[in-house]
Amino acid sequence: MRIMANTSKILFTDLDDTLLNSKKEVSLETRQAIEKAKERGAIIVLTSGRPNLPVARLTKELGLRYFIAYNGVSIFDTQTNQELFHEGLDTDLARRMITDAKQAGIHVHSYDQDDTVLTEIQDEATISYCNRVHLPFRLVDCLEQAIPNFPPKLLLIDLHDHEKLVQFQAAHTHEHCSLFFSNANYLEVISPQSSKGIAINRLCEYLDIPFEQRYAVGDSENDLPMFPSVAHAFAMKNGSDACKHAAKFVTKQDNDHDGVVELINQL
Repeated sequence: MRIMANTSKILFTDLDDTLLNSKKEVSLETRQAIEKAKERGAIIVLTSGRPNLPVARLTKELGLRYFIAYNGVSIFDTQTNQELFHEGLDTDLARRMITDAKQAGIHVHSYDQDDTVLTEIQDEATISYCNRVHLPFRLVDCLEQAIPNFPPKLLLIDLHDHEKLVQFQAAHTHEHCSLFFSNANYLEVISPQSSKGIAINRLCEYLDIPFEQRYAVGDSENDLPMFPSVAHAFAMKNGSDACKHAAKFVTKQDNDHDGVVELINQL
């Protein structure tokens, strides 16, 4: 049932290098701050480029309800176990981009309906990524044919040559998709109708939360679309220069010293 006239403050927080420390953990101090914010009636929404499954696990672990995954492609309500919104990538475009990435010698993978990573090769990038997000992978003969209709996203990875990803991005700016970095090694490809900012607006409209009660915090390029959608935009101290420039505020501490607690305490 749709919730109306919500007077709560709401925080949209990125995960990697923001809510999570360098060990990929939520610290005890941050967990305690989240509990106190919930007691005050605040809503905290994990807002990540990660697939649904790992974000759902952490959302439930922290006792939260909503999350945004795949960089805004999916909005999910864990209480009703319903996906409130999903905007996948055009299938033909995804196949074209996969072919181009393979020809450029860049690792590329996508996801099945159950968030299993689909890839043609078990390489360093596959192992590193799946260990990072705690997801299984499935080897396929032809990724172009294995992807589902309207896949949530493509992820291009180069762990050693950032410039190769930059060149691929520049060569495909004409395509009807969004290409951006979630970190120096990961080039994301999603629908142009999806972003963290678009997802924030959609969820806040659904929850009837006005602009002045919205907060967001992030550290990277894929977090920038969040900032125009909230009144209180924070960049992490350890964030990129572009993120700090776009935000209204910068935390005094980094992600290894509970910088996100500074704004959780404002809720």
